[in-house]
Amino acid sequence: MEFLGGLVGAHRVLADRAAAERIVAAVGLLPLTVRVYGAKLAALRHMPLAAYASRLEHGGAIYAREQAMSAQG
Repeated sequence: MEFLGGLVGAHRVLADRAAAERIVAAVGLLPLTVRVYGAKLAALRHMPLAAYASRLEHGGAIYAREQAMSAQG
């Protein structure tokens, strides 16, 4: 959670830790995908973490997770 907090702001992660955990899980717990999707979320300052987590859980992170896994070999 610290890694995501460093990208999107610790205050956002602390305000909704459950959603932050959902985001990290949705992107496969991989640092690369957390960085990519965390950077996107940082740019979307108006979007609540829970809304972003729901978006990722409904298919938004599937492609990124597959790409990261194939890159790992």
